[in-house]
Amino acid sequence: MDAKDMLGIIAALIPVLATGLFGYWQFLNQRRSIQYSENIKSLYSASKEEVLASIANLVTFKKSPQMRRITQDVLINRLYTELDYNVCNAIGSQLVSMIERNNPAELNYIIQRLIEINYNYFLQTYGIGQRAADLKDILGKVEKDYAEQIKHKDDETKVIGLAVDIKKRVTEKWNEYNTVKDLNDYRLMWHKQVIADTIGMILSSATSRQFNNISVNFVANDFNYCTFRNIAIHNCSVKKSAFSQALLQQVKLDNVYINDAIFSSSIYEDMELSNGKIIKTTFHGSSFRNVKFCNIQMDDVCFLGCSFIDCTFDNKVTGINPVSMYQCEFSGIPPVFINAVTSLTNSDFASYLETTKISGSRLSSIKEHYEKWFNKPSEPAAAPLPIIKEKIKNQ
Repeated sequence: MDAKDMLGIIAALIPVLATGLFGYWQFLNQRRSIQYSENIKSLYSASKEEVLASIANLVTFKKSPQMRRITQDVLINRLYTELDYNVCNAIGSQLVSMIERNNPAELNYIIQRLIEINYNYFLQTYGIGQRAADLKDILGKVEKDYAEQIKHKDDETKVIGLAVDIKKRVTEKWNEYNTVKDLNDYRLMWHKQVIADTIGMILSSATSRQFNNISVNFVANDFNYCTFRNIAIHNCSVKKSAFSQALLQQVKLDNVYINDAIFSSSIYEDMELSNGKIIKTTFHGSSFRNVKFCNIQMDDVCFLGCSFIDCTFDNKVTGINPVSMYQCEFSGIPPVFINAVTSLTNSDFASYLETTKISGSRLSSIKEHYEKWFNKPSEPAAAPLPIIKEKIKNQ
């Protein structure tokens, strides 16, 4: 067989081989799609073990560019309905493991998606609260109808003009009201807290892996009761958000922009806030230990009743109003800084409350804290004893 015949045979085989390879890849893709679909179904299973197994299996699709972003979105969306911390931690760990260190944009995308979930819960809080109020009003009317119905047992439905059993209607409305009230009073808050803690865990993991250019933009978020530890955010913006009764330890926030936010009654330890602005924001009732403020411009920032232990404010920090630090406690801070604060009176702070640019629920929270702890009416002096009895008592 000469070379010409050999080339002819090879040329004839190439289409066959190409068709075979194409069919093989098609088979693999089809098999992978079936596996992926089954994983997604298991992700929403009632069995916790199946859910955790599904989360573990989904990460195997991270090398496929086509499936990578879809898998991230699927895992993130799963958090909408989850309150189990084991499941949330598994999802958070898998999301971080899917991100390459040289791709901070992917990390920022995941963080922003989670922040949007928290924001959606924040928006739902008012609507669900109004729904609960409406149901309570309807329930009151139905109970009145039922009270009228039982007065006329001989002709129950005609008396009130309804052809239904009012007792059954009362029961249905009570069940509906309790479901919505439970959602409003507890479950929405739990969902917000779960999302906040998941974000904290992802940021901590990313910081440990030394990610660069981590950017976080909080807008109208509720992160009360959250815990952030061992976190570095290189660009941090916080607007109209709440971080009250939170715990932040070993947190470094750079290129900071905080506006119209509340960080009250929280604990801040071994932190650094640098290079930015804090505007119309309150930290009242919080504890600061070994916190560094570096090159921060402050404009109407309230620290009512805070404690500062071994904290530093470098010479580039500007805009601190001494009256906004009324009733603060200091330890390990130069006396010059303290002297302007210790001479303040209740009337000084009352005047500050009249002129501050802090508004809305933030200002209400400051006033409530002030009235509770620092503006208590003095107890009236005991009435003087009659002279005769006073002499007897003093003998």
